[in-house]
Amino acid sequence: MSTTPTAAASSTSTEAAADPPVTQLPVVVIGAGPVGLAAAAHLLEYGLDVLSTHVGDTPVTTGP
Repeated sequence: MSTTPTAAASSTSTEAAADPPVTQLPVVVIGAGPVGLAAAAHLLEYGLDVLSTHVGDTPVTTGP
């Protein structure tokens, strides 16, 4: 039995729509360097809650 990609995609989206809502947890970004801050900014643009951690005294430090 074969299914077309369209049929498989539509059944997947139907199953996802039937799932109960999931409680949204924050995304943890480890490191507040340039890449970590960029990742956090993108996640915020998508409406996600972000928790950023960094070991340095200030954000965007490059060393300990």
